[in-house]
Amino acid sequence: AVCPRCGAVMKKLRFSRAGKAFIVPGDSGEIAVSFTCTRCRYSDADDGPRIEGVAAEHVLRRVLAHRHFNGASENRVREATGLIEQMGAASALTQSLASERMRIKDIGGRKNRARSIALEIAVNDDNERKMLELELAQIEERWREEEEIAAIVDGELTRAPSLPKSIQS
Repeated sequence: AVCPRCGAVMKKLRFSRAGKAFIVPGDSGEIAVSFTCTRCRYSDADDGPRIEGVAAEHVLRRVLAHRHFNGASENRVREATGLIEQMGAASALTQSLASERMRIKDIGGRKNRARSIALEIAVNDDNERKMLELELAQIEERWREEEEIAAIVDGELTRAPSLPKSIQS
């Protein structure tokens, strides 16, 4: 992340500072994480140093997993999955929470614990869906290659109808 005020490049985010990061909507419709600059201390949910897309999801997954190290009760997990179901999809939940521009520590507070668990589930679900889509694309590409090979082999092994039977044998 690059600070828009001082130009400092942030390469690390310590777990101790991650709670102060904002979850915000990204420019491409995905989730983004906005930080406080470590050099000039500039912090703005909308204009501060930020990362988006896959990198933001990766950071968010790690931070939420760290915050939820002790897990959650069965009731809390049911409540979290219920929130996702109310939104209709995991991605809808992440976009809704991002639009609120909350700090990670506030989303994980006692009042919002189920929302925090739901966000972790949603971000992991979205990541898993993307990985499955990539795997499916690879399988489809491999299938196309195998079909091409099969067509070539079929063409080479099929008897040519224009040749007399005595020549074909």
